[in-house]
Amino acid sequence: MAKKLHVEIGINGEKSVGIVGGSGAELIAAACFALNTFYGAFWKESESAAETFKHIMQEYVMRDDSIVWKKL
Repeated sequence: MAKKLHVEIGINGEKSVGIVGGSGAELIAAACFALNTFYGAFWKESESAAETFKHIMQEYVMRDDSIVWKKL
């Protein structure tokens, strides 16, 4: 039976939980969609907020010591 894409993220201030399942391509697509969803939310606030979010995320993704690449 083929696995289906599943992405679940929860943050309550004390604990963060991430549960994922699916193919590599599906997970990459989901990560891109998640970033785009956040970008869109910032865009609704203002173009400046969206561009700030974009630049911050680009910096986090590029840095090897970033929380993005923290091993669980």
